[in-house]
Amino acid sequence: MKDDLMFEYLGVDQEESVQNYFDIKLNQIKRKDESDSIFMVNGNVEQKVVLDDNWKAHVTVYRSDTVDGEYSEFLSFPPIGVCAFMKTIYKKYFYTSMKDCSNVPSPDICPLEKEKYAMQCEFDAKVFHKVARPGFYIVKANLMNDEEIKTGIVIRGSVTKK
Repeated sequence: MKDDLMFEYLGVDQEESVQNYFDIKLNQIKRKDESDSIFMVNGNVEQKVVLDDNWKAHVTVYRSDTVDGEYSEFLSFPPIGVCAFMKTIYKKYFYTSMKDCSNVPSPDICPLEKEKYAMQCEFDAKVFHKVARPGFYIVKANLMNDEEIKTGIVIRGSVTKK
């Protein structure tokens, strides 16, 4: 049963080039006490460029049975324009959890103008229960322009059975 899973955040790495596009200050990402899937996410993001569908998000998820094992591609989303991303993936998986605890943009707004965002949110990772299975995960999220990767981040986490 998928409800018997526990999610763990293991860290994030930013490419050096992120600073050209964003100033990301995550003060806290940690699992809420006594929760298996709710994370406290507190921080600020300054977006330094206007993002529209000329910019594309490309997300690939890798999985391994062990933290230091060989990771193989688990899920891959083809590059998608930022506006299309906002109306689909962002709206479905992120916006609902963040709209009342931050000033993140509505999924209906595009292009995304330069802006400073602040959040003090609780994010429920249960939205990923349908695809998650026990193991270790690396999520590579890249931002592309003119078919070239401009910057990206890597998020690490794990899923275990309770």
